[in-house]
Amino acid sequence: MTTASNIHTANHPELSRAIIEGSLDAILTFGEDGNIATFNPAAERMFGYPAAEIVGQPIETLLQGERRTGVRDHAKMDSLWDKLAADGKNHECMGRTREEEALHLEISVSRTTVADVAVFILMARDVSLRKREDAHTRFLAHFDSLTGLPNRTLFEERASQAITQARRTGVVLALMMLDLDRFKEVNDSLGHQVGDRLLVAAAKRIRESVRETDTVTRLGGDEFAVLVTNLADPTGAATVGETIVSALNSPFDLDGERVITSASLGITTFPADGAGVDVLLRNADRALYRAKAKGRNTYQFYVPEMDAMIQSRKALERDLRRALDVGELCLEYQPAVDAVTGEITSVEVLVRWNNPERGRLPAREFIPAVERTDLILRLGRWVMREACAQVKAWRDVGLPTPRLSINLSPAELHHRDLVAEIVKILDEIGLAASLLQLEFSEEAFLLAVQKNPQSLARLREMGVGISLDNFGSGVSSIEALKRHPVSRLKVDRSFLDRLDEADEGETLLGPLVELARGLGAQVTVESVETRDQMKEAQRRGATELQGYFLCRPVDPEVLSGLLRAGNLYLDDAVTGFVGCNTPGT
Repeated sequence: MTTASNIHTANHPELSRAIIEGSLDAILTFGEDGNIATFNPAAERMFGYPAAEIVGQPIETLLQGERRTGVRDHAKMDSLWDKLAADGKNHECMGRTREEEALHLEISVSRTTVADVAVFILMARDVSLRKREDAHTRFLAHFDSLTGLPNRTLFEERASQAITQARRTGVVLALMMLDLDRFKEVNDSLGHQVGDRLLVAAAKRIRESVRETDTVTRLGGDEFAVLVTNLADPTGAATVGETIVSALNSPFDLDGERVITSASLGITTFPADGAGVDVLLRNADRALYRAKAKGRNTYQFYVPEMDAMIQSRKALERDLRRALDVGELCLEYQPAVDAVTGEITSVEVLVRWNNPERGRLPAREFIPAVERTDLILRLGRWVMREACAQVKAWRDVGLPTPRLSINLSPAELHHRDLVAEIVKILDEIGLAASLLQLEFSEEAFLLAVQKNPQSLARLREMGVGISLDNFGSGVSSIEALKRHPVSRLKVDRSFLDRLDEADEGETLLGPLVELARGLGAQVTVESVETRDQMKEAQRRGATELQGYFLCRPVDPEVLSGLLRAGNLYLDDAVTGFVGCNTPGT
């Protein structure tokens, strides 16, 4: 009796040609008993079985059943394959290799009869790669490729569904937006690979800080959003926000690179603050900006007054860009003097804005509004170039040349091109690096020690002075100061405020001066506003004095006259000297 298992390819000319011509598709035949009769080379390569070994084995050895019906019973195989052969369509099913690896197969089945025996011809194509690519495309459409979190598209879908549910059930939901404080400085100082690892680690901490039912998304860059559902009242959102901020405040160990950062977070709630996803996202962003303005590493709830604040900030930034273009900015200089001789030893540069509507504005009125934008870098370069040119002009006319002290924002300090830009400006102006002193906060110094120590070392090698402003108000590490010495410590004004409250022997100013000497640094006592403060700073061994009692910030022309005089102070009989402390002089 003729059976499918003893039918050779010669009995089926079309099949014979396909095998001989080396079809790229796997081709196999089997009978109604479900046993494989023929197996072409492409099938051998696809499934990993040699034909001699697989012929006679059940087709179930290779196929795990038609996906749609899940039929696996051999008694029903004939009806299944008859159906597949009759509809003339390609079908998908799962297959497996000899190593039990899964295959996605696209199969077509035809049915023929040879010597009154039903023979099924199956052609299989491996579409696993296409399936993986399709799955990856679907993943990219809804998830962030770096962190694996839902992306904005999926987040907005879930938020919209959550709003609908909350409206129906009467519960509260919170939408939060957060970003990592000074993340750009990590990228600039440690590189984008470390920045990416930080984002992945931060995403994990955020995810662990909320419930499984909540949604965390990466909106882009270092910005994340969190959807917290089923809250009884807004106080629950505050608890979640505090948990997230606290989780991101601990140092990160990124493959041996220790990174310290923090997060600022804005919170808005439904239904109190808005009824749509777009409105809630906008409000959360405004609350986030407020958290940044509050000093970072905190959270803020949205309040309607923030709308006016944001519009004001945007208008200020726009006007400041224009001011740079049309020359509305100018510089003033506040001298610091030798605590013994009264000689002007340095001048601190202070930027002012001659605003057509509001008059002359000090830096505190506009700098905070642009610290998070690229405008701060442009503004910083302008200040340095203008100030260096002014010192060069004083030198060219034979005036004494004071040390130039320029405040740097954290964004400038941690910018990867900082040293190159300073070298370029000094070379173009023709000014010695030893005449330049860069001044920044303790917090910025510690971040620079951690993230960009090469720039600090290079600046010191060039002869550029490094000064810590408001020393004693922050968290400077003595070990960090030993490893990365600074040339000057400017003592925070709070120590002078205490002089009026403490006995002479109890003041902390003396120990601070001794500490600075031990570190090889000079000490400037800033914000000297009374004669008693000046006398105490002198007695405690301060190197340099600065403050309104001595001289207010002045225009370059006024300072030229003071430099020409050679010494601000004349009254040795009373205090050692008397300052030029009248406004405008």
